[in-house]
Formats: sequence, C-alpha cells, structure tokens
Amino acid sequence: MLALTLCAAPARAQTMTGQPLLSEEALAGWLTTFKEINIESPTGGLNLVLVTHLNALNEWIRTPEDIRRFREWKNDDEIVRGLIPLAAGLRSENRSPATLVLGNVVDNTNVCYVIAYLASTPDIGADGQYNLLQVVRQVASYAFSDTAAWIEKLVEFKERQLKAQSDVENTARLLDRIRDALGKRANGQLLTLRSFSEPSFARCVAVLPAAFTGEQDVAPLFPETIADLTTDLIRQRLFSDQRREYATHLAMLYDKSDAFGRTTLVKALVAAIIPQKEDPERRYRVNLYVAVAFTRMAPGALKDPAQRQALLALKLTPEYRDDPTFVQNVDQAIRKQGL
Repeated sequence: MLALTLCAAPARAQTMTGQPLLSEEALAGWLTTFKEINIESPTGGLNLVLVTHLNALNEWIRTPEDIRRFREWKNDDEIVRGLIPLAAGLRSENRSPATLVLGNVVDNTNVCYVIAYLASTPDIGADGQYNLLQVVRQVASYAFSDTAAWIEKLVEFKERQLKAQSDVENTARLLDRIRDALGKRANGQLLTLRSFSEPSFARCVAVLPAAFTGEQDVAPLFPETIADLTTDLIRQRLFSDQRREYATHLAMLYDKSDAFGRTTLVKALVAAIIPQKEDPERRYRVNLYVAVAFTRMAPGALKDPAQRQALLALKLTPEYRDDPTFVQNVDQAIRKQGL
C-alpha cells in the first residue's frame, strides 16, 4: 500500500528559455511516448522505460501551479485514464508513481474514472485497490454534491464486497475515512459537476454504472430512436467528440428495448464496422467504439453467427496488432459477449 504524500514544492528545473517544463507541448510529448511504451515487457519482466517515464511525470508535477497547468490541459483525462490501471496493477514500481500523479491531479471532473474502475474491474489487488481509494479520498474532501453521491455509492459497494473477504481491516478503515471526509467537507457541497462542466458530467455518466448515477443518462444528447439508426449515423456519432457517450447511449437503448428493437440495434451497430481498406480516417475510432458499445451491453447481444464473426474479425486487423487500447476494448467486448 502507498501512503499518498501530495505535492512538495522544491524548485523546478526550467528549459533553456526559462519556461517551466510543464507545458502543453511537454505533456503532449509525454502522452505520445506513454502510449508507445505502456506495454508489458516481452519477457514478462519490469518495463524500466515505463517506470522512468512515470517518474519523469512526477518530477514535473510538484507545485500547485503544475497541478493547475495539468488540469487545464485539454487531454488531462487521457493521461488520468491511462494511469489508473497502472496504479491498480501488481508492480509496485509502476503503481507508486502512477498513484502519486493521480493523487495530485484527479479532481471532481475525472474522479469518476477512478470510481468506475474500482466498481467494474474484478480482481484488483489489495494494494492497487487501496491506492485508488486514497485518490478518491483526496477528492472526497471537496467533492461536488453529485460527485459526492457517486463516491458514497462506491463506498457502499466496496463495503458489501469486503463482507466476503478476509484481512480487509485497512481497506475498511479507509472507506470510513472517505465517508468521514464527505461529511466534513467545507467546499463543494453547494456545487454540482453538471453545472460546473456539462461535458465532464456527461462523460462521467457514460462511464459510471447506472446504479451509481441514479439512472441519469445521456439520452438528451442523442434524440434518435432505434428506428432512426443508420450505418452513416452511427459512424458519424462514434467518430465525434461524444463517441464515448454515444456508445453508452446505444447500450442504454438496447437495455430498454424489446427483442425486435434489440435485434435492429445490434444489426445496425455491426453494419457500422468499417472494413479494412475503407475510410482510413474514421476506421480506427469507429471500430474501437463499436467494441466499446458491446462491452456495455448485456451478454448475448450477438445472436447471429455472422455478427459474432464480424466482432471477432476485429482481432485480425492492423489496429488490433498495433494498438494496445484497441486490443483491450476488443478483447473486453468479446469476453462480455461470450465469444
């Protein structure tokens, strides 16, 4: 387990021009490299390049100004989401620096990703779970009212899980501290994430379990019904900035539909998969989020053998060969649908 010690503030190194190292350009470069090296070692050993890269980011985020710059960067959530599995992982060399970064930068706008991971990922190690819960505790002390409700749901969920486990005293005490922080917080109670940032709120609702959000959904963003679905419309939506929310919207439509509606939706979604050698600009993103939609649907959605084969065929694509994110989501969709 890692005790979070948030930002100390020694003097930071500067570039030759005297500008702080933590710039948008530096963060963009860090993220690009992170995507390339965030893979398991071929020998199963420690990925020292990744560890060094994580430690470098920690060196950059040392002061309140660093934290502000990071949070204001347009792709901060992408780094946060990439660090969460590492903070929850089995290797302490990755877990420690990833957790320290998350503890400093996660706030009301993206703590939902940590909550969603804790709520939906099975078999997180005890140390990894403890570390992520410490990140949640940091935000609990100033949580907005809707964020606080999600945190409370997580605490209740984890408390139920702990009843079936042993040697959980430390985690149980941490859950108590999270609840205590929610009750004693002086800031955030009169605010909501929805009023503070509607896009952040929509993204959170899209990733959190429906039981956590009180059946809030993103349907108002997408007025179409199943009868309106076409291949072109689905591809357009899954290539847009609201692609994640739309994948969740399709899953919600599926859950609320009768058998005919479900069949129609699945047929349209499978048809939206872009074949190889077609539409290279949109192919990666659309096919990725088709897979994401199937991860959020109930198992057994793919009843037709040809539809099952279409999803399995994504494993034969260059994107599956070359991109870990694509691999993760396609594999999760295949497992969820029992293929």
